[in-house]
Amino acid sequence: MVQIRYQKSNVGWKWLFAFAAVCGCVGLTYAALMMDLMLTRRFVAAVIALMGFSFFGKFLIVGIRALISSEQVLFSYKEEGLLAGDKVVLWGDIRQVRVEHTRIGILFQPIFPKFIFLLKNGQQVVWNTQYLLSHQEMRRWTEALQLEVKQNRSVHSNDEVRMQEQTSATS
Repeated sequence: MVQIRYQKSNVGWKWLFAFAAVCGCVGLTYAALMMDLMLTRRFVAAVIALMGFSFFGKFLIVGIRALISSEQVLFSYKEEGLLAGDKVVLWGDIRQVRVEHTRIGILFQPIFPKFIFLLKNGQQVVWNTQYLLSHQEMRRWTEALQLEVKQNRSVHSNDEVRMQEQTSATS
């Protein structure tokens, strides 16, 4: 079984950065509410503070939970497929592996990076990383997962060819 783990040192640095950003957002909020600024500057300061609070504030909570947690495993997968909750999704059932990167969504809600596995039946399995993996780790794991899907796809297609050859040979 292969386990995708995060590094606590990376999470610690990200948490410190998020803490500094939240402190900056507090300063922007103070400036927007208490200082004598033009209306446009107040508006810009308030919007940036809201975006910062929603993104970095959420990561402060996620980061604390990750730093306190004794287990650093985010996801696991086996030779026959990936673990989605308590069931195994076979590699042959996966059509594509995609990564959705960090962005700010509707109403300033942060959307953290996630792995999206598109299945052949149209469904999808989503692994949320909660921004605990670095970009290099995300890239490395994406390549490994795509390779795993590609290898198992070629194995399944070879099995189908062998089965077709056997059925044509018997008839």
